[in-house]
Amino acid sequence: MSPAESKVKLPRRSIKFGVGKEIGGNVYLHRDFESVIGNELESAKRSLPTDFGYTVVKLNLNTHAITFTQSPDFDTVHEPIVGKQLLVREDGSISMRKPPLDPYIYHHKWLFVDDAYQGFDVEESKTRSSEWMALPDVDRSLIGRASYWNREVVPRLNQITTESWLRSEEVRKRFGWTTCELAHQRDAGNIPFKKVGNAFLYRIDDENASK
Repeated sequence: MSPAESKVKLPRRSIKFGVGKEIGGNVYLHRDFESVIGNELESAKRSLPTDFGYTVVKLNLNTHAITFTQSPDFDTVHEPIVGKQLLVREDGSISMRKPPLDPYIYHHKWLFVDDAYQGFDVEESKTRSSEWMALPDVDRSLIGRASYWNREVVPRLNQITTESWLRSEEVRKRFGWTTCELAHQRDAGNIPFKKVGNAFLYRIDDENASK
């Protein structure tokens, strides 16, 4: 089955908090949304060094330990790096973890925020998730490592979108269309498209650009 034929079901944000990526008994949140954790977060933050900046907060739902993670490229790349981490346990003890030479990366970063977040294009991030989840023969046990991802997955993703195929958000920006207007153009047959997972890709030429 080709990626275009695959049906992809995107993951959902944490039901408990309404935002956040929930996996393996942990919830991952961008720091802009950390307040949903409540008082235990404020208690953990008092154990942080004053000069420790962080981007992501991870709450262990079982132990209530909270990990503060630096991820300076979170808003600028599709799969941001998991940087230096500071773990604060429920008893207030802390431990530091430096990233390995082959660093870990985050996937589905749109789950860490809500749809109104302005730091990056949330819809584009969802499209990225749809595209890679639709790819066959991706070893899910290895995708957390930057080396495997960049070597085995990114080149295949780059083949999906070429100069002649544009993502939905790129087409909307180019023509000033709303999401509904783009759907109307697609349904009316005015713009060639293909579907990759849950994402639509469009081919723009002079003829359909004038419609």
